[in-house]
Amino acid sequence: MVVDIHRCRFVDYQPHTITSLSFSHKSTKKFSSQDLRLAVARNNGDIEIWNPKNKWIHETTLYGGKDRSIEGLVWSTRENEEPRLFSIGGSTVITEWNLITGKPLKHFDCNAAIIWSISINESQDKIAVGCDDGTIVVVDISGGPGSIEHYAFLQRQESRILSVVWKNDDYIIGGCADGRIRVWNFGGDFQIHKYSLISTMRVDKSKTESTLVWSVLYLPIQNQIISGDSTGSIKIWDFTHFTLLQSFKVHAADILTLTTDFNNESIFSAGVDRKIFKLQLIDSNNNNSNSNKKQLKWNIVSNRLFHSNDVRSITSYESKNYNFLISGGVEKSIVVSSLKSFTDGQYRKISFIPQEEHVVMNKSQNLIILWQEQTIKIWKLLKRKIVEESDEEEDDQEDEEMKDVEDVEDKDDDFLIGNYKDSYELVSKLTLADEDNITSVAISQDGSKLAVGRLSTTKLFNLSNKPNSNKLKINKINHPELNSKGSKFLLFNDSSSLILSTPENEIFKISLDEEDEQSIIEYELSDLPKNKSKLTYIENINNLKLTSNNSKLIVSRISGAIDIIDLESSSSTNESIQSKPFLRLSSFINKLEITLQNTLIVLTQENKIYEFELNFDGLNSSAHLTNWSKINSEFLPKQFINQQEIAHGCFLDKTDNYKIWIYGSNWISFFQLNQNIPINNSKKDAKKRNRQGHQIGLNNEFDDMDYEFEESDVEEQDFENDGLNYQDRLIERADFIKELNNDENNGNNKDGIPFGITKKYKSILFANCLNNGELIIIERPSSLLPKTPAFKLNQIKV
Repeated sequence: MVVDIHRCRFVDYQPHTITSLSFSHKSTKKFSSQDLRLAVARNNGDIEIWNPKNKWIHETTLYGGKDRSIEGLVWSTRENEEPRLFSIGGSTVITEWNLITGKPLKHFDCNAAIIWSISINESQDKIAVGCDDGTIVVVDISGGPGSIEHYAFLQRQESRILSVVWKNDDYIIGGCADGRIRVWNFGGDFQIHKYSLISTMRVDKSKTESTLVWSVLYLPIQNQIISGDSTGSIKIWDFTHFTLLQSFKVHAADILTLTTDFNNESIFSAGVDRKIFKLQLIDSNNNNSNSNKKQLKWNIVSNRLFHSNDVRSITSYESKNYNFLISGGVEKSIVVSSLKSFTDGQYRKISFIPQEEHVVMNKSQNLIILWQEQTIKIWKLLKRKIVEESDEEEDDQEDEEMKDVEDVEDKDDDFLIGNYKDSYELVSKLTLADEDNITSVAISQDGSKLAVGRLSTTKLFNLSNKPNSNKLKINKINHPELNSKGSKFLLFNDSSSLILSTPENEIFKISLDEEDEQSIIEYELSDLPKNKSKLTYIENINNLKLTSNNSKLIVSRISGAIDIIDLESSSSTNESIQSKPFLRLSSFINKLEITLQNTLIVLTQENKIYEFELNFDGLNSSAHLTNWSKINSEFLPKQFINQQEIAHGCFLDKTDNYKIWIYGSNWISFFQLNQNIPINNSKKDAKKRNRQGHQIGLNNEFDDMDYEFEESDVEEQDFENDGLNYQDRLIERADFIKELNNDENNGNNKDGIPFGITKKYKSILFANCLNNGELIIIERPSSLLPKTPAFKLNQIKV
């Protein structure tokens, strides 16, 4: 199969530095809590909440604002209380976040200098922050969500406190900017010296500048303090006598962050030199058969180079079913590795491409819109031209400079037709005066109106062409109803009405026609069954999708629930209109799509595809799988199922009513929804070529002229829902196909390829189908991102 691809790299999306990482729960010997989450802070003020289950899902974002970098995070997960998240960031304020709305729940001013560090105690009812003026402030959060009360000031000293950590609930340890580690008594044995300094330890001095103790860590099992400083040294201190036990000069530059495993037998350090070092506690008497006494000493056992730039934060989590070492920094990608197999195990670098789309497209005007922070950029695709072979070197040079929109590939690549080059033009750039980050953008089908959402307000703009120019003129439209409502998701129902979802999960249909008597209609989502999870935000909306005739709205939630709203229904009173529950899945619903056959495509976190019949007879019918989904949903090719990066988007093919395209950050695939996924259990024929598609193969080309098939392309799975094993399900599938084949009108087309996938495109920011059936793929390769100078490591040439 050959497809014409427009490959674009001019969309200049800028990912942001990771500044802090924090797991919601402590490591445990038991199985992890189903509410385990990872909070990822970035320097644009956003906090991302990730679910580590399966493929690492980005569930929700707490949006920040201009110049509001988050520099520290802590969770409080007390028993019988919903998880609470706190942050600091270049100010005197501690912020507690409302995880449902994404807005700050409480700002608490510590009445001290700028806060540099934050830590929570063992009981998780008090937070200590270290300030620029040398003060440690302790606040009480035991009153529940939204409660932050001043508790105590600890004895002040002159140097700013760069890092802080608790020893249980009794002592607070701080790493300072004067090269000292200080210990304060908070509730320990020294009651007469409560809130006072009880000890000071000094690290090595630098010859050229002050030594900064960037990170401190307390190991309760070993009763030791670990420090990492700007000289690249790790020092181990005995907490009982406050004496230095061991010292290691491991890093070539500043150590910014430390973490440990559950048993306190390993220490991991990282910082400016990009490397992550592992120190292991080892019995130094292993070779002395005459000694029965253990002498445990720390030793450097390994280091890994996962990052291309500074590592700003590192954290770990261990349980019976999880074993994570997470790191991030200036490189902007989250790196997931293993605590137990750190030395030689595999690691995963989660793409910096966001799982929520930041690009929208208007096909009628060929407009591509990028939104980020407070800025919106609009490009227009102009007419393309054929690129001669002699121009290929020129095109390669332009590609490096981000000056082309092209689909030039190798001559023998059957994925493309010919060589093309598109010209483009930045036709408008809009920077909002408000400081809040943009949450969503939508453009009307005719390209005349642009809606911009934030948590506090929604703005509406009119787009018009400037005379004798491709440039767009933008005029603000004053709409009182929109100005007063914040939004997380926006959709144009048509050019005269807008659908928005508020941070509180209210859904409104707002008329843009001033003469419309029913200018605003509110829709209320159905109640969900009681969930065991304490995370209240799992009932949040995460997808909105309109049916092809714009009469119905499909709404999915993080919990896996799907509702249907009849947009044509109206209420004679001001009461809201109730949605109808359609489906409840146990998996996170990643993306939705409506086909031209009036079916609903659901993509889940496991990269599973389900297709449901949409029967709107009174909106009361339950969800039913289509014949294609009954046959194929549990037998998808493993090269699709096993993609580490989950699907970021999906869209329909304009030239084929039954083809759907699905893409992740580094792959793009298609499924033919009128073709069954063939399965061949015979290993004798595993290596044969077959033009009829008896086996879906590992060939990454979309080429139906020469398709190689290999064995075991469909995963063997346990089907827990109905108790059938893999072989039983195969028999059931075969019987169902046979039954359908007896029906002359089953509509199954047996020609063509049912599935294809390629990984030729990297860092896919957005993909869609143009009006003429061609595909547009917008890439943002890491090589094109602005680079911050990284620490230069000595290279050993062999």
